[in-house]
Amino acid sequence: MKIDNNKKSLSAGRRGFTLVELLVVITIIGLLSTMATVSLNSARIKARDARRLADVRQLSIAIELATINLSSGDYSEILSECSDAGTKMTDCGVILNLDFANVVDPVGQGEENACADDYSIGCDYSIGDSNVTSGAYTICFYLEEDAGSLDAGINHTEQGGTMTAGCP
Repeated sequence: MKIDNNKKSLSAGRRGFTLVELLVVITIIGLLSTMATVSLNSARIKARDARRLADVRQLSIAIELATINLSSGDYSEILSECSDAGTKMTDCGVILNLDFANVVDPVGQGEENACADDYSIGCDYSIGDSNVTSGAYTICFYLEEDAGSLDAGINHTEQGGTMTAGCP
């Protein structure tokens, strides 16, 4: 009989989890996953904005380098197909070996409108002559969050790579 009592005491000491304990664990896991998702979403926004800034800098540098190789040194020669302010970059095609056909916003994927000063949502990069007499160019782009000295919303860069708020 002692053997039976030992077996009973062993099985009585091995209880499973109660339903309440399991629900508490599931709730904690749910809260942790929600917090992780929120922080990852913020990281995605920052990554898209970083890509936008990098794209615009590269475009500006490419235009500057292509202009150096021209005898006139005039931006309007490069942007002849994009002379209207607010022209979508993808509409410019290939100009002096610069292929603008695939230059789209990371979110828009070529389906959004070209960036202009009155947009409050994401838009594809736009380019055009900001001052026809000097042949200057302006590239407009959209930021989802503040980035350095630039505010969220529409911003632009001009010749020389200076980035400022708004899109003229």
